Amino acid sequence: MVSKEKIEVLPEIITGVVFLFVRNGKLLIEDRPEEDEDFGSMPFIPGGKIRFRQGESAEEALIREVKEEMGRKVEVGEVIDLGDYYLISKRGKMQHPRAFLVKDFKGDPQNVVPYKGVHRWIKIEDYDKELPLAASKLVVERALKVLSEEESLED
Repeated sequence: MVSKEKIEVLPEIITGVVFLFVRNGKLLIEDRPEEDEDFGSMPFIPGGKIRFRQGESAEEALIREVKEEMGRKVEVGEVIDLGDYYLISKRGKMQHPRAFLVKDFKGDPQNVVPYKGVHRWIKIEDYDKELPLAASKLVVERALKVLSEEESLED
């Protein structure tokens, strides 16, 4: 059991990125293989790690990860702040990602690294039943709020 004191001194470090691809009312999710040691076979929003030792920023990690895993070049979209939410993997590893809304991309993301997972499009309104992780749902809910605000500005 972790004491309250230890929880209070955890660093506020962004350890990874998640990227929310949205197009034509659809959302891109990733199904990981059963062998995935962090999250198993559950679907979630694609993401990756930040290479801190190389001085990589969250924005640079987003661009690199999308190119490596999906074979696509993207412009960094609006940052969706996850606040104090942390992901805890099934190995007990803690992650604190920065989320990006990605709307500016061409073509469909490809499965460049198939052993990491398979990407598929779902209707945005189906996110609640498709994504079991609370963190994934939180990212989608915040993205929907941003998209809704953008639509109201266009009216």
